[in-house]
Amino acid sequence: MTIDNGGETVNLIHVDFDDDFDDSYYEQAAEQIYDSGGYNPEMLSTQKGSALINETFRVFNTAIDKGLGEEPDPAVSAALRENAFIFSGFKTHAELEQVSQMLTDEKGNIKPFNEFLNDIQSINKDYNHNYLRTEYNQALQAAQMAGKWADFEKNKNFINLQYRTANDERVRASHRILHGTTLPVDDPFWKQYTPPNGWGCRCTVVAVLKDDYPVQDSHGSIAKAESCFKTPKEKMFKENLAEKKRLFPSKHPYLPKGCGECGKTLLAYNPKRLICKACGAIRKLFKKECESKKIAQIKGELKGAENWDVILNTKEEIDLKLMGFIKKIDFAKIENFILDNLKSLNINETQKFSLRIQNKKAALIVNKGPIKLLIHYIYDKGIIVNKLDSIRVTEKYQRKGIGSNITKFLIANAKQLGVSKITFLADKAGGYAWASIANAKNRKSIMNITDERAIKIIDDYYDDSKENGHKKEEPFPMRLLLEKNWSEDILSKSSWFAEIIF
Repeated sequence: MTIDNGGETVNLIHVDFDDDFDDSYYEQAAEQIYDSGGYNPEMLSTQKGSALINETFRVFNTAIDKGLGEEPDPAVSAALRENAFIFSGFKTHAELEQVSQMLTDEKGNIKPFNEFLNDIQSINKDYNHNYLRTEYNQALQAAQMAGKWADFEKNKNFINLQYRTANDERVRASHRILHGTTLPVDDPFWKQYTPPNGWGCRCTVVAVLKDDYPVQDSHGSIAKAESCFKTPKEKMFKENLAEKKRLFPSKHPYLPKGCGECGKTLLAYNPKRLICKACGAIRKLFKKECESKKIAQIKGELKGAENWDVILNTKEEIDLKLMGFIKKIDFAKIENFILDNLKSLNINETQKFSLRIQNKKAALIVNKGPIKLLIHYIYDKGIIVNKLDSIRVTEKYQRKGIGSNITKFLIANAKQLGVSKITFLADKAGGYAWASIANAKNRKSIMNITDERAIKIIDDYYDDSKENGHKKEEPFPMRLLLEKNWSEDILSKSSWFAEIIF
């Protein structure tokens, strides 16, 4: 944090908007409205609607990047980008509503498309060029101030804050009168008058040592500010955006009244209102955007996961120790081992590979092919437990050693990765691999099952007097029990459950 003792200069970042907004996104959204005969907030979730939102969001992201600098606080950055996306969504909703009103002529007839497209260019010029330029500069100044605010609060015991203008001929009189106002960080004045204090405001706040400048009277400073900021546009900015980690005022006309409160009181929310429908569509879109970016980030950090689907199934942060373990896994190695085993038997069917991540659990899934595999990696009480829930081989490929090979490979791989304990749940597996690996090798090893229904099925399988009788040392196919609706409880208590602790 910089402590300023000059009192006159202001270190502002102010970069002119490049005005590189791509108008094609606007025209595509307008074309969708024309083809549909009007606007519906559900259009915000379509490819064309979301593309217009994302183009606006891209512009604000540029402002955030410049305002926060090279090493931004992750929490501040995330909050500002969320605010930018939501604002972009409501801005798009507002302009598309206005576009829809231009669809018909004075007699209520739908205009020819070229006439409609020509008429709505004024809306595009306003929203995506003139207004956007002003909003870009607002986002830039707000991001810069938000980046400073956390430092102000950390150091509030030995600093005060001082209001500074750009100190040139362009400064508004209502802002100039506040120049030099010096007050503690926690003073109520800053709750209402922390810059930016209006569209195009170039004011800022700097940290000064407590002994360097006299402190003004709080009530007098607030009264002075209130006498200057009287118009609705000025009053709209009476909140500390930096402290709230926001770019735009919560009372901005694009936003619904009571926005952000309806989740608590349900008083403002009305699903019949277009603005409420838009709100639902925008927030779903933002959630999807966040998940998409998070998945892309995680996938980029995983070794050999190019052909794997990564699915997030958590609202919480992923446990760091679990994530560290997942990063050790060579997904390509697992994938290649399974595919090589299939090829060795001239099996050319495709397999699908995916990884589903919760906050303390990750599921490695292989399905939609000859091999069905489900493994959970669970971070529990300081260790990673490798829980092999199931491995199934399509019946026509059984008795060929595929299941056993894969199971042995997975055990060796888990041990190499630092797994402390492997748990087998053979009651859900129903395969020969489990019979040979998980301590249920033959009739003798599973006869501790006391349920008479299960014993009868097992005895029938090994009955020498029958034409299809099997040798007693041959593994028992668990699928014969799994077909029964009573099997799971019995098998979970049998020797078809095993644990390996390294």
